[in-house]
Amino acid sequence: MAFYNGFIALVNKARTADVIYLNLCKVFDTVLRDTLVSKLERQGFDGWTTLWIGNWLDGHTERVVMNGSMSRCRPLMSGVPGVPQGSVTRPVLFNMFVSDMDSGMELEGRDAI
Repeated sequence: MAFYNGFIALVNKARTADVIYLNLCKVFDTVLRDTLVSKLERQGFDGWTTLWIGNWLDGHTERVVMNGSMSRCRPLMSGVPGVPQGSVTRPVLFNMFVSDMDSGMELEGRDAI
């Protein structure tokens, strides 16, 4: 609602408004687990907790089945399959992962919403 209200206020003032839409619904399908654990460390999690989370997410394998042929199991290098859909842990880890995505960005000469 805050974004919508800010956007409408700019439009009503005949101001230019740029919108960047980020689709983050599949973020855990591509994130490297080491990157996630590193971000947890930077946010102040102790070594034991980050080791526990890293181990919890590690060790998963995948295979591909196509037309009845099955590949060998291979280690899964990205994604976070150890975090079940619908669990509280998934959105918490997601928020920690994306919390710094705007670092280094500046708005110059424009109104921020």
